[in-house]
Amino acid sequence: MEFLVAVAVGLALLIWWNKHNAAQEHERRVEAARQQRIYEIQQIGSSVQSLYEKMNEAKTASTRSSRAQKTLDTLKQVTAYPEYRDVIRNYDEMAQHLEAIARVAPVIAAVEKAYRHKFKGSQKPELNALLDALFEIRKNDVTNDDIRNARLMPEGTGEIVEIENIERRCRELGWEG
Repeated sequence: MEFLVAVAVGLALLIWWNKHNAAQEHERRVEAARQQRIYEIQQIGSSVQSLYEKMNEAKTASTRSSRAQKTLDTLKQVTAYPEYRDVIRNYDEMAQHLEAIARVAPVIAAVEKAYRHKFKGSQKPELNALLDALFEIRKNDVTNDDIRNARLMPEGTGEIVEIENIERRCRELGWEG
């Protein structure tokens, strides 16, 4: 009888030990997969950083806009990983900033062109450039918040562009819109 009890206890311990080892192995695999995903998120983050630097080096608004969109598209790849917010804590701010740049860069380019014409005293080309800016604003549903989030200013001015100021200047130049 004691022998049967000892065998039963031994079998119970063996079953428990196997389940315990299987659970630990499962936990190790889960953690290894998690670490692999974090590594992949970090790699995408490095690509985003590189693309962001290239975007800032762009000379034209269209290039800056397209590079901002490419950077945003790359950034959005991390959303496939459940841990992305643990690794990229400012994801929402980065995405908003890149979306704003993609939408606002053509507006800033048109405003810069208008400033050059204003400097030269050419009112009609200045008005045309400002109307191009308004066209981009309306086409892309740009808001003043977008302009602030983009953190883009017309070169050499240090001014933050506001839609109302563009419209006001257009009216000063004879636009009746």
